[in-house]
Parts: sequence; C-alpha cells; structure tokens
Amino acid sequence: MRVFSEKVYGIPPEQVIGSTGKLKFELRDGKPVLVKLPEIDFIDDKAGKPVGIQKHIGRRPILAFGNSDGDLQMLQWTAAGGGARFMGLVHHTDAAREWAYDRKSSIGRLDKALDEAQAKGWTVVNMKNEWKRVFPFDRKQGSRRTRRGDAQNVASTVIKRKSMKATNHMKSIVNLAAAAALAFAVVAPVHSQQPKAAGKQVTIEGVGVMELTRVTASVEAVDLANRIVTLKGPRGNVFAVLVGPEVKNLPQVKAGDTLEIEHYESVAIDVKKTEGVPSLTDTGMVVKAKPGEMPAGVALRKVRVVTNVLGVNLESQSVLVRGPLGHLTEVKIRDPKVVAGLKSGGQIDLTYVEGVAIAVKPGASRK
Repeated sequence: MRVFSEKVYGIPPEQVIGSTGKLKFELRDGKPVLVKLPEIDFIDDKAGKPVGIQKHIGRRPILAFGNSDGDLQMLQWTAAGGGARFMGLVHHTDAAREWAYDRKSSIGRLDKALDEAQAKGWTVVNMKNEWKRVFPFDRKQGSRRTRRGDAQNVASTVIKRKSMKATNHMKSIVNLAAAAALAFAVVAPVHSQQPKAAGKQVTIEGVGVMELTRVTASVEAVDLANRIVTLKGPRGNVFAVLVGPEVKNLPQVKAGDTLEIEHYESVAIDVKKTEGVPSLTDTGMVVKAKPGEMPAGVALRKVRVVTNVLGVNLESQSVLVRGPLGHLTEVKIRDPKVVAGLKSGGQIDLTYVEGVAIAVKPGASRK
C-alpha cells in the first residue's frame, strides 16, 4: 500500500506497515542500490501484525480496529496494554453498497474475532445499519436507498456507546475504515447514457481506437484534487470521468450543475475472471497515442483493478467498476463474448486505459 497510500488516503508511506519482500544492498558501477530479492521477508497478517507493529514502531497501540480474523491478534495485543484502550471491528454487512462477508466467507473471514469482540465488549460497527454512506460520491445514492427501505435511515440514528468519548472516537475511526476497506459497491445494471459521437478518435498503441463522445449529464460530486467529476446520465446511471488539465473551468463546476462533456471512453486491454482480495492499482503508466490525435497536455493512463463487476451493459459492451480512486467507471470491452460472460457481482482482474474529458461546458437543464 505504500505506493499509493499518500496519494489516495493522505497517509505518508513511512506510516504504513505491510508485508514485505527481502532487500539486498549492492554496489553497481560504483553506485549503491537496493535490490529486491524473490524472497518473503514478512507477512503482515494474523500473528504477524503485532510483530510488525512492535518491530517498526516499538510501541503497543492504544487504538486498533480491523475487519477480519486476520486482525484478531493485533486487537488482542492492543487490549492487553494498560490504561484506556480502544478495540473495534468493522462488520461488512452491506451487500448493496459494498460487499457483505463474515463467518462463511472464503476471504476476509470474520468469525473468531467477532465472537471475541462480543465477549469482551469491543466496539463492532455494522456497516449496513450505521454508515450513512460508504463512499463520498454515494451521498445521494445512499439517501435514495434509505428511502426505499434497503437500509435503515442512520442519518437520524444516534448509536449508543458506553461513553460519549467512545462515540467521538468512532466518528474518526469509521471514516478511516472506509478507506482501509478497499471494497466495492454493487449497483443496478448499467444503463445507456446516450452518448453522441463527437467525430473524433484517438488510436492507442496496443489498444486500438478510443472514441470521443459527448453527453449531457448532471453533476453528483466533484473531486477537485484528483480532477474527477461524478455524473448522473439521462437515464439515472451514475459514472465518473477524469477531467484533463486543459479544462480550466473545473473549479467552477459544482454539484447540481448540468454539463455537456466531451470525453474519451475508457477501454479494456485485458479482462480475466478471478477470485481474490479486491485491490486498486493505478499503474501510473502513460500510454501513447498517434501524434496529433490528442489535445496538448492530455495524457492517458493504464490502470489495473481487481474488483467486483457493478453492472454489465450488453448493448454498449461495457462494465461498471470502481476506478483507482474508488470512483465509478464505465469501461468498454471490445469482445462481445467476454462481456456476455460477465455478471454483476462477479469479480474480474481488469486492465484498461482510463478515459479523460477534454471539454466541459454548461448544458441545458434536463426536465
């Protein structure tokens, strides 16, 4: 996680403890280098977690939380210290907005830790009942879900804890847990956003042609720091677009605005069905287009994610997934047979070229 923790969560890499491989110091051509060896140095799981904390920090935690049996020993180590301590578990119970798993899950199992938390009075947070929203851009979606009765209206619910101090702790902890979970929502199938061809294409090496489309949509959220705008299309479909640096008016865009956006679609390079721990990886690799086809200053990135499929659209040959920063991304897949073999809720290992918006302007309001 060190490679993206600061960019995604604002946590500097020196404050991240994780599994590591062995390194070796060498002098090559008179220059000192550290060489990665094909050997495991440390596994940050189960009994390895308190060992890693002591090894790197040298102090017993006063606050710890987790979401699986892999965190049990860390919680036990924290609880064994003197003075005030806080031990908490995030119970992933919301299959609609995120991913539900506990005792019978093949990955991320929460069984023994849940029993010990209940027996010892540790705090257990029920995601479905106690989280008003899971991701920042799910604010309005969460409100609709609550009105439909899919989840309790936790906006007006006061969670009673042993003390007010514990409740205040939880407000900060739950926010951090959302980032730490690295999990994904499940939403309705993708609906066509009725894009119109803008008459431009870009040819990417090893990918093929990416179409430039034009769509009128309302703004759901704006992530100015990462230049990501979350939109709602004409048929209620929610998706996000990365806005290129040549768009100078992005700071003026606000939630509720209606915009006309020209953007290159995201296109898959490789799609594989898989079963494993969800992960988000922005490779940072810039792919090349033919000279003169892309506006000046625009760069397209290659992204890889292991994620749940949130929706499948056979008509547009696309899937809806979470992007490298957790935003909803619609990715076009060239092979219709591959699309036909995918289902909402299934898991895929997806590598794709991330689309980008090159023009954003006010659009006519949709009735």
